[in-house]
Amino acid sequence: MAVRKDWRLKGPDKWTRGERNSAWIQEFCRVPEGKDRGKPVRLREWQVAELRRLYDTPTRTFILSFGRKNGKTALIAFLVLLHLCGPEAELGAEVVSGARSRDQAAMVFRYASKCVRLNPDLNEIVRIKDTAKELECPDLQTTYKALSADAATNLGRSPKLAVHDELGQVRGPRDDFFEAIDTAQGAHDSPLTIIISTQSPRAGDMLSIMIDDALKGADPMTKVALYSASEDLDPFSEEALKAANPAYGDFLNAEYCRELAEKARRMPSREAAFRNLILNQRVNMHNPFVTRTVWELNAGEPDFGRCHEYYIGLDLSARNDLTALVLVVVTKMATCTFARSSSRRWSVSRIGRNATENPMTYGAARD
Repeated sequence: MAVRKDWRLKGPDKWTRGERNSAWIQEFCRVPEGKDRGKPVRLREWQVAELRRLYDTPTRTFILSFGRKNGKTALIAFLVLLHLCGPEAELGAEVVSGARSRDQAAMVFRYASKCVRLNPDLNEIVRIKDTAKELECPDLQTTYKALSADAATNLGRSPKLAVHDELGQVRGPRDDFFEAIDTAQGAHDSPLTIIISTQSPRAGDMLSIMIDDALKGADPMTKVALYSASEDLDPFSEEALKAANPAYGDFLNAEYCRELAEKARRMPSREAAFRNLILNQRVNMHNPFVTRTVWELNAGEPDFGRCHEYYIGLDLSARNDLTALVLVVVTKMATCTFARSSSRRWSVSRIGRNATENPMTYGAARD
């Protein structure tokens, strides 16, 4: 979504809902940590664009996905305050944030409470309960609670807004913690769920399923903003880093990202994690003997006229695997070419089912 750099010049009476919320965050929220601690928040163009995508049209579920260290926790804290004591607050409303662990939940609460303490206006109207990880605005009777998936129980709540942090860590197609919060929002006329996370590594994981469904556009009230490096890009290039990281070169250190890319290039064991966490790609986090990049380098047809050594390996299947024949050819230049073929005994439907569960492994074999 394009952003008008001069949107503030239109004046409050002409602001959209997203522009109004962006203005409130910049007016009342303070940078909670780092070299600019205590200074007013300055939202970037891409952040304003996503706030407009979220608020300018009716939204039930909003998914924002990008690589790590792009200001996710701070953005969640700003959204919490926006609905606790800002223009999105409703009388008596409950706001929750959901994280996978207590430490992760505490981090979101810490950011939000720091924003309150750093602004005298917010500090006057918001009550901080450090032990309970709660914020309360008595004037509006609104409350915020930081929840974690490893808590004993998360039932009995009725949140108007639920913000989920790092849902990409969920393995499998469903999650009890997410469902407990999601089903608790039914008492409200227009509940809102916001998910901010790096992608899950597999297509069969819950967040991947939700993103794929949102990208189909079947439900206009479910929106997704996906920052991910395209599969056809060089994964170690600066172009790939910029595609997955909107804060690249801003508050995300570009030199550090380039160092991570170079380490992943030199050490194949780090490539899978780099692709998933930094490039925001769906890549299985296990480290195979032959990495994906090395495999793709050997994708050409072998020139048997230049070959003088052949090695054949047969990998038999058990239940949820493929039988594969692998041919390694050594040329006179001492380079290797890999070829493979799946067992003809496998039916197309069974290969298709395994491809759905793990497309990075089975997709090429199915073809």
